[in-house]
Amino acid sequence: MPHFNPGPGEAEQLTGWESVEDVARLVRRYQPTLSYDYSPADGTLRFYGDGVEHFLKPGFWAIVNANKIIVVPPSMIKSSAELPST
Repeated sequence: MPHFNPGPGEAEQLTGWESVEDVARLVRRYQPTLSYDYSPADGTLRFYGDGVEHFLKPGFWAIVNANKIIVVPPSMIKSSAELPST
């Protein structure tokens, strides 16, 4: 299973209502026509429009890859302990 190491500024994690605007800003920078809504009942952030739909649950990441947004669950993110030392 591939793992991602998100770089600063090119990834945002949905941690709850306090991170909705940060995640939305990143997604709309690369897909400006998308609308979004947040459901506090289940903590899900949804982006939609132009035939595209992204759902982020708490802990999920929105990551830019080749100028496209991909949604990655936390289980696919490398921890700092897994990164190679430099």
